[in-house]
Amino acid sequence: MKKRSKWIFYVLFILFFVFIGCAKKEKVKNELPNDEFRIYYLNSSQTALTSIVYKPEATKKEDLVEESLTQLLNVPEGQQDLASVLPQKEIYQRYKLDGKTLTLYFSDEYAKMDKTREILCRAGLAKTLTQIDGIQFISIYVGDQQITAKNDVTTFSGDDFLDSVSNVNSYERAKLKLYFSDEKGEKLVEETHEVFYNINTPMEKVVINELMHGPTNAKNKKTIAADTKLINTSINDGICYVNFDTNFLTAIPNQKDYVTIYSIVNSLSEISGVSKVQISVNGSQNYKYQDDIDLSTLFERNMEYIN
Repeated sequence: MKKRSKWIFYVLFILFFVFIGCAKKEKVKNELPNDEFRIYYLNSSQTALTSIVYKPEATKKEDLVEESLTQLLNVPEGQQDLASVLPQKEIYQRYKLDGKTLTLYFSDEYAKMDKTREILCRAGLAKTLTQIDGIQFISIYVGDQQITAKNDVTTFSGDDFLDSVSNVNSYERAKLKLYFSDEKGEKLVEETHEVFYNINTPMEKVVINELMHGPTNAKNKKTIAADTKLINTSINDGICYVNFDTNFLTAIPNQKDYVTIYSIVNSLSEISGVSKVQISVNGSQNYKYQDDIDLSTLFERNMEYIN
């Protein structure tokens, strides 16, 4: 009896590790090593995106952008069933890097794409290029003019898009009233931004992402420290909960601490139903922003700081 129990124990022990090994394989199946990317193309019917794993030779951000764009514009040999997200590679002209935003410049031919193709194009560009470390947002210019929400295009990130064209109707325009810092870093300045967003994305996340992207007026300043990551958001009983990583605590030079806090609070308070804002860092309110403002506070809209 003891021998049988011992044998059963060993069998279960081995099966346990086999199960763990399979689980690990399943978990990492869709994950890629740090030195590999997914380059996105259109499928044969041009109704959805598909990706090919690619290992770039470049290591610097600018070189990675160049190499990724080259791959995006040229379908690999042996993949005749795929198509580039752009109907003609000559449409692409150049790019510019500014902080977390990669701005792409296209010729007038870009505007001739139909709605379905254009959204899939943006999705492919965003999903591919925002894999590059340090690039979080994409902006598009046709000629020297930035395409606005009026033409169904604005700044966006890879997370804003799903792969299937069936989700085209899941995108809507919205006008956001946002508050950024003035030149002196002492007052808030109001800006209205038009965004084109996925309706499955919570509005509070759209607002925070747009704040992190920064102001459109060159005289105004960002209010959230560079490299800050938004972990999650939620709204419950009129309270908007926003959770950042620790980079949020980094001081912005020549900017008052209350400017950052009330840039977030006042902007989120523009969302219908939001009356208070709770800011967390890694899920905790046991922090003081710039050793002064207690994050355990439930913040309310404050118009005193608006210029």
